[in-house]
Amino acid sequence: MTLSRRARSTYENRPEPDLPEDADGPAALEASIGRQKYAEFVYRAGYRSARYRCEKAAKRHGLTGVALFKHCLERLSRSGWGRFELVETDFARGHADIRLTPSTFVLAQAQSCAATKVCYLLSGWLDGVMRGVGEPQQGVDGAPLKTLCCETQCAADGHSHCVFAVRPGPSVAQAPRTE
Repeated sequence: MTLSRRARSTYENRPEPDLPEDADGPAALEASIGRQKYAEFVYRAGYRSARYRCEKAAKRHGLTGVALFKHCLERLSRSGWGRFELVETDFARGHADIRLTPSTFVLAQAQSCAATKVCYLLSGWLDGVMRGVGEPQQGVDGAPLKTLCCETQCAADGHSHCVFAVRPGPSVAQAPRTE
């Protein structure tokens, strides 16, 4: 794909971000705006991406429920983030537990980082899959059940794998705390 002259000019004349010379993209952005704000941004982006992907996969493959959830996790696994496994689900209540082994975020650390969860960046995507599957029907008040995903165990803390828990919770605009 070639860019138009106007697109090339816009790209080439864009202002450079004010980042340190040794900045490595996401880590630099996280350092500049703070871990919590970065986590909220990535959570929402992952959530929206997963909702879109689930919707497309459901239409294309005719999948629903657990089959759709597993399909989405398999696609995510093939993208190189690690191997995702659906451990337990109760879609009607908005519950799912997902195991990740190994996590590329942990492997990139090359050592344990005690008490620091590093795979939280995937939480929004996993929440989006849960909601994209469309199984969590309604909360107590009859409104659509909202869910939230938190990394509850991280291999960076010395565990053999990471665990993500999707549970009923506040809206997607309120990403979970990362600390």
